[in-house]
Amino acid sequence: FEAARLARTKSRDEALDALKKSLKDAKLSDAEKKKLTEDLAAQVGNITLETKLETLIKSKGFADCVVDLEGEKANVTVMTENDALSAAEVTRIRDALLSQCEGLSAQDITIVEVK
Repeated sequence: FEAARLARTKSRDEALDALKKSLKDAKLSDAEKKKLTEDLAAQVGNITLETKLETLIKSKGFADCVVDLEGEKANVTVMTENDALSAAEVTRIRDALLSQCEGLSAQDITIVEVK
């Protein structure tokens, strides 16, 4: 889980750096700057929301998890104690995501279990 968080953080840091560098380009139009600023704000919002969701899921009795939000999709990797997640556990995880993510539907959530 730590390796997954580290990889996610590295990837996001690189994306944020690229957006910041692009914003410094004097040749950009106002519309392009606005779009890059919106993309930057969305990335920062996703980072904050992922952390919030991980905390929320762990508070529902799971040992650890990693949430990755990409556009209108959510991928959740959760540590399980049993062989497989029960239907009630899947529902708890999905409900946590749906309560916090605007525009996300249950079909857009992928949950992977890891022992």
